[in-house]
Amino acid sequence: MPVRDKQHWEKMNSVEVHPPIYEKKIGRPKKSRKKAPMELEGSTKLSKHGATMHCSICKSADHNKRNHSRCVEQNQGVQLPNVQANDAEVDPTILEDINPKRANPNMDPSQTNGSMIFNLLHEDPLKENRNRQLPGPLPESVFVEQHRADLPPPSTT
Repeated sequence: MPVRDKQHWEKMNSVEVHPPIYEKKIGRPKKSRKKAPMELEGSTKLSKHGATMHCSICKSADHNKRNHSRCVEQNQGVQLPNVQANDAEVDPTILEDINPKRANPNMDPSQTNGSMIFNLLHEDPLKENRNRQLPGPLPESVFVEQHRADLPPPSTT
């Protein structure tokens, strides 16, 4: 039942409840939260320790882009390996391990006559469009027909 104000509250025989004591902290507020002892100490960036840096121009691992010209001058007679290989030079035996061989052609839905995938692959996509008629203009609503005379004429600019 609602009570008007604090004076009409019912008195209880229990511990008196007070708000928590606020202590104003001195100094500048902390920038980051306090971390639990189980969290990692230090920064959140990953280390590049052990990673081999490569030149972004020739992709060689013995120098970087900044020292590319100096390394090219030192290795004038030495031919650097070409990273970009042509498709004709790729050995097809390497791809045999990657591409699985087809065990049973009857299990392949694209080769089984009558399957949905087979029908989709072999149907003429333009066949539907030839027989389909374009929809005409939408019929006018009764409201527009009745109030067409009330519409103002189009303004000319």
